[in-house]
Amino acid sequence: MHLISVKHAHDLSMKMMTAAGITDADAAIVFDSLLMPSLRGHDSHGIRGIPGVVNASIRDPNRNHIKADVIAESDTTITLDAKFGIGPVIAKHAVDKIIEKARKHGMGAAAIKNLGGVTALGYYTELIAMQDMVGQMYTRSAIPQSPAYGGAARIMGTNPVSVAIPAGKEKPIIVDMATTAIASRALQPYLVKKLPIPEGWILDDDGVTTADATKYNPGSPMTPTPGLSGSMANMTNGPKGAAMQIVSEILGGLLSGGPMDPSPAATGKITNDSMIMALNVSSFTNLQDFKNKVDARIGMMKNSKKAKGFEEILMPGERGFKIEEKRRKDGIPLEDSEWADWLKTAAQLNIAVD
Repeated sequence: MHLISVKHAHDLSMKMMTAAGITDADAAIVFDSLLMPSLRGHDSHGIRGIPGVVNASIRDPNRNHIKADVIAESDTTITLDAKFGIGPVIAKHAVDKIIEKARKHGMGAAAIKNLGGVTALGYYTELIAMQDMVGQMYTRSAIPQSPAYGGAARIMGTNPVSVAIPAGKEKPIIVDMATTAIASRALQPYLVKKLPIPEGWILDDDGVTTADATKYNPGSPMTPTPGLSGSMANMTNGPKGAAMQIVSEILGGLLSGGPMDPSPAATGKITNDSMIMALNVSSFTNLQDFKNKVDARIGMMKNSKKAKGFEEILMPGERGFKIEEKRRKDGIPLEDSEWADWLKTAAQLNIAVD
């Protein structure tokens, strides 16, 4: 295990990304979008992905200069074609645009098709919450991982959802979750090491829950669904989780004008078509009164009677804020293999690493 300080991670990341042709401004957005999940303990979506971003730009320098096309726009909405540019950059610019709309008109929403990887959705919704607005984001993941409820064939992705709610003295409430039982990247260590998988995470070929990691073969992203084994269960392994998957499927994918079948086998691309929304709190109610009530409600929940075995009641996102305090002090952990990827990428670009 390797620990890297935030400063070292920032400086080395910026050197590698700019050397690969990404502008300083865009590289800063990419780094911030990957830093947040790493600081909050969501390592599967964090800075381990920097070498992947750099190598994608080396393979296809054109993506560094792609800007989204505006397909349609109104006072409160905008529909974009991201054209497979750098995902975090295009999503961040969309967030900036809808915040501007929400300031003027009370709300803003962006539907984005042909959007590449965007890392953790909570990064974008938290940016909205920092502007005293409620942020929401729905993403349709193109890679088939999970069946419809009652089915056994992979047909939907992990389809994550995020909501961020501003508070007053309290930290904002940050919901950021896959609508499958676990994010696919977070499942990978169990599959690689053949570890027992917690009950309710995966399904066998018959759609029955199993803890046997050998029953699920994720395949490669571009592999057609037939021939793969097993699938991922939805977040509740029941109709409520399946309902949330469908909501994210339609709001994130179809409302942006994305394809009916987004699978890589059908499109030849991996997409994360998304819907991002900003609701200006002050357009609905008094802002300070709202913040005071959110703080008070958080206090009521945290001070309520604890269930057996629990010492503390945590709000959504609170665990991540606690981890961030430690990691800003001690450094961000990277697996040895992940750090080796950083070193290999730096060497490829003739960048010396202290």
